[in-house]
Amino acid sequence: MTEPMTGIEKLLTHVLALPVNDLAQVRLEDITLCAAWYYSQQQDAEIVAKYQGLRQHLDLWVTHVAPSPIKTEGHRQQPLLRALIREAIQGRIEEMAREEADFLYFAYDLALRSGREYIFERPLSCLKPFLRELERRRETVALAPGMPAITARITFCFTDELQRAEQRDVKIFAGINVPVRGPVLMLRGDVKLMGNIPAECALVVEAGSCYVSGTVLGKLAATNSCDVFDNVSGVIVARRGNVCTRNLLNQATAISKEGNVLCYGAETPRLVFACNDIEVTTSVIGGRFLCRRMKVGEDVDGGTIQATEKVEAHCFRQSPNRPLYIVLRRGLTCQDYGEVLTQEAAKMLSNAIKLRQRITNLEDLLQITERESDQYAGNILLYLLGEEAGLEDRLQQIQQMRRRVAFYERLRAGVRAITLAAEDRLAPQQPEEETGGEPDMAAGEETTPLEQLRRELMLLASEGAIDRDLHELREEVLSSGRRLQRRGMSREGVLQVMTRLLAKDEEISGKADALEKQASAMEAVLEHSIERAAIIERAKAECARVEVLDQLLLAARKRRGKEALLRRANERSIKLVRRNIENRVSRSAEYHATINDFQGRIRKIREKLWEIHQVSLPNTVLEGLATAGATVTGRFDAGVWVCAWQHLIEYSRANDKGMIVSINTGDEVVSYTRTEKGTIEAT
Repeated sequence: MTEPMTGIEKLLTHVLALPVNDLAQVRLEDITLCAAWYYSQQQDAEIVAKYQGLRQHLDLWVTHVAPSPIKTEGHRQQPLLRALIREAIQGRIEEMAREEADFLYFAYDLALRSGREYIFERPLSCLKPFLRELERRRETVALAPGMPAITARITFCFTDELQRAEQRDVKIFAGINVPVRGPVLMLRGDVKLMGNIPAECALVVEAGSCYVSGTVLGKLAATNSCDVFDNVSGVIVARRGNVCTRNLLNQATAISKEGNVLCYGAETPRLVFACNDIEVTTSVIGGRFLCRRMKVGEDVDGGTIQATEKVEAHCFRQSPNRPLYIVLRRGLTCQDYGEVLTQEAAKMLSNAIKLRQRITNLEDLLQITERESDQYAGNILLYLLGEEAGLEDRLQQIQQMRRRVAFYERLRAGVRAITLAAEDRLAPQQPEEETGGEPDMAAGEETTPLEQLRRELMLLASEGAIDRDLHELREEVLSSGRRLQRRGMSREGVLQVMTRLLAKDEEISGKADALEKQASAMEAVLEHSIERAAIIERAKAECARVEVLDQLLLAARKRRGKEALLRRANERSIKLVRRNIENRVSRSAEYHATINDFQGRIRKIREKLWEIHQVSLPNTVLEGLATAGATVTGRFDAGVWVCAWQHLIEYSRANDKGMIVSINTGDEVVSYTRTEKGTIEAT
């Protein structure tokens, strides 16, 4: 009984059947595999006779080989050649099997014989220094027929194998809600598909990457990367690597759950999602794109782009038939590309997002608290080192200002945390019956942003009386926060409350900045009037006035003649300020510990989500939100909508502060940026 052909033997058969014009387009890796496999079978007379025409085809290839006329980002179709060259450069030739050394040696020889160094510049330059080592390896290691070491590295398959695969009927493909009815071929490890994926077929590659020499009309999913030489008009999903292809056409879906999407052009794709970057070499016409960063070499003409960091193009164009909407968001999740989540996975994802929001809030509070400790220590140093008349009264006035600023700062941090949590209500969500209702935080309910704000304001109130107007501000913010906690509130209602909160935040910020400027000016006057201003300046330069204060008091206790300074340090008003510093130092340590705990819990959730559900956490959860607001840069037609939330478009809220409708900028390059307050500003 005849044994079935191996993948490389099928490749050889395929190459022998090609006319000269098509043979000229065969890649160096593929023609070398044919030559090396045939060489490994020299002891099998039957195989030698069967494929004796290969020698003539090798000569024809050497004579006629030419670069591909197709421009594509899916050109990385030679994974074996690339991997073995890398191992040679790493000094691992002594670890290679005989057939691997043969492969590299034959690749160099065929490329050199072609006389077309401009095509094979990289393999020739990389392999030339290692020819002697390859020859020695070939002389000292026995050759195994059929090249088992190479066939273990990569699997070859052809279109007809896809069409003969097992018929299946599934509703979920690669974790997204895409039904599959037809032949489904499942392979493991790196796979090279010689041909196309027909519309009715699906290919699933586990624990490897997939390289397609033709087009994808059907469905393709791989654990790692997907490189498609020609166009995609079907569905392609890469879990942990990149998607690289020629053009994304005709309602194509391309999803890179943890990597990038690179294509030569895009025309009306249904969805393009990249965890990191989308790069389009030429132009974009319509379609929907979601990513952290997007770069387009030429123009964007219509469609919807949602990005969390940056969008760049030569020109952004729109027309009545093809409007263009650009949404500058804070973050994206797997729900944006339609990941189907189990109840447990949805809860874990929600918990991780809430933990990241709490970390963001705690980092804000930590920065505020450390700054206040430093400022309070500076005020005490001014008092201890100065002897002017009325100094105590002026410092008490500064302290009163600082207390109001502290209240304003915590209100601002609270508003940011509340609006950040509320933005989740505007993101696409699965129905509650699919996710099991409201997610909980496991192991006890975590402090919500609203509760954290109440706690911070109560701690401030314990340090002294709070002015009536601040109490009123507090109640306004807390009331809006309570409204946002209502589960039944519509997205339009959420937007309205958030708009009012952001307006209130702008008012608070104005008051806080003005008061901070006034207090700093008064401090500056006092610093220049005291004899020991050098100590103050050194403390400010090192941003460690708390440490300088501690060192000063310690030195005063050890030296004679410092009794007056110690008496001033023990006055009731100074002791109260020092107690406030101690409270803040203690609180800072508590914030650090909580942040570290939350980060550890996020890492555990990430590992469990991938291990059990193959779901990736977004970068904004793993790393935090970008410090700078998302920006879109280029030339603009009049009428391009740039907004902070998708729902401003849905409700046609063109007059909202969270949206700008562009003017015609002509040849001038301009940028629109989403601010921390959720507004869009021209820069």
